[in-house]
Amino acid sequence: MSKFIIRRLALAIVIVLLGSLTVYTVIRSLPTSYVEAVARQNSTQPGSKSYREILKELNEKYNMNSDIFTGFVGWLGSAIKGDFGNSWIYNKPVTEKFSEVIWYSVVLNIVTFFLQFIIAIPLGILA
Repeated sequence: MSKFIIRRLALAIVIVLLGSLTVYTVIRSLPTSYVEAVARQNSTQPGSKSYREILKELNEKYNMNSDIFTGFVGWLGSAIKGDFGNSWIYNKPVTEKFSEVIWYSVVLNIVTFFLQFIIAIPLGILA
């Protein structure tokens, strides 16, 4: 039984890594990127640097200068340390935004758990 559990955990880790690599590759393969959009937006501000300078800085910051696999390994290393970067939408650290909204999921899961029992036990007795 322990051999089965270890094998399943190893398989789960491989699947998560391959899934994240696939998503990372698709995002990096898009014709335009978040970095380019931010550089374009920041270069239109009065007194700002040129688009090329801002793009170069952001590419270095987000490790977009390297190839896809090296960039993925860098992102994975940061993710393992708990640094998921900043949210593109909310402009705050991802972990901070996550800690704000995770409680909605917890409450929803608790309600769902009890509803399953309220529905499943009577149906099981009826069956």
